[in-house]
Amino acid sequence: MKNESPRKLGRRIERFLRSARLKYMVDQDGDYHVALRLDEDNLRMHIIFMCEGLRGEILSILIRFEGKIPQLSPEEALQKANEWNLTRRWPRIYWKEGYFYGDFHLDTELNISYKALAQNILHVIVASAQFLMYITGREIGLIEEIKRHMVAILRLN
Repeated sequence: MKNESPRKLGRRIERFLRSARLKYMVDQDGDYHVALRLDEDNLRMHIIFMCEGLRGEILSILIRFEGKIPQLSPEEALQKANEWNLTRRWPRIYWKEGYFYGDFHLDTELNISYKALAQNILHVIVASAQFLMYITGREIGLIEEIKRHMVAILRLN
């Protein structure tokens, strides 16, 4: 099977971002940046989509969570990240320099279908929004609305 190239993976990431109607910018390294604001409380996610690996075959997604996140001591923040990681698959959450971060990696070396790639990206975005709701204590209501919106977008494709 043909290996994924960074250019091909990048085009597929861009296709997803366009189809999801997400505004993005591309930096000098070819990484895609998306900033999402989730609600009136200014909860935000800065998401970076990168092609990594020796041949650009690894999709890496890095999320930095920002906005009105409860002030926690480093110990409390690490405890919250650990609780999340014990009960959820993705994104993996960690605490660094006063911010929560999430990450996710997908090996596309075997050239997975666009639909599978898009579904994985969608799940990471939705789960990242769920983390923000988890950390602020509002996990239930908003996440259902986000899921409905993202699923509707994928049906258009």
